[in-house]
Amino acid sequence: MATGGRTAESASMTDEQRGKRIQDRRLALGINSVRRLAKASGLARATVDNAERGKAARATYLVLEALLDRLEAGEPLPNGDAVAAEPDVFLF
Repeated sequence: MATGGRTAESASMTDEQRGKRIQDRRLALGINSVRRLAKASGLARATVDNAERGKAARATYLVLEALLDRLEAGEPLPNGDAVAAEPDVFLF
């Protein structure tokens, strides 16, 4: 399931805080679409949307947190797309 101590951290959060954290992590990875995260997780878009609003089942949070852990560790999305944690910046 979740790694890096996130299980204990998540257990002390409210559902709303947990949902906000999932949303923040998704956006930090450059995944701007809830639909894209839903497809990668195998969950319905409405389910992911509910999770980000703090209105989901415990199992939903676990699935999303585990996926985000893997993506943050550098794994590609299940469809093979790479996730860029930081955009390239060009200075002239």
